[in-house]
Amino acid sequence: MPKQHAKNLISELHDKFGDDNTSSQQADLMMRLNAHIHELNEEDPVDPTMIDAVELYLTELEADHPQGASVVRQLLETLKNIGI
Repeated sequence: MPKQHAKNLISELHDKFGDDNTSSQQADLMMRLNAHIHELNEEDPVDPTMIDAVELYLTELEADHPQGASVVRQLLETLKNIGI
């Protein structure tokens, strides 16, 4: 369930802001973020950590897209609440 919630929040970000509003660096961060969503029985991805990737993306997003930043903050809190 938390994995699906995280994926839904990422989809919501994509729906709201689409590819035309993202820089290549943001697209790269989103790709890394997706790579870090995995089941508990799967191995953890290598650096940067999921939380690092989300926090970096959040910092970039806050200035230009406060609504998107709000969704990313929710995603970050969800990840922290499930122990990532």
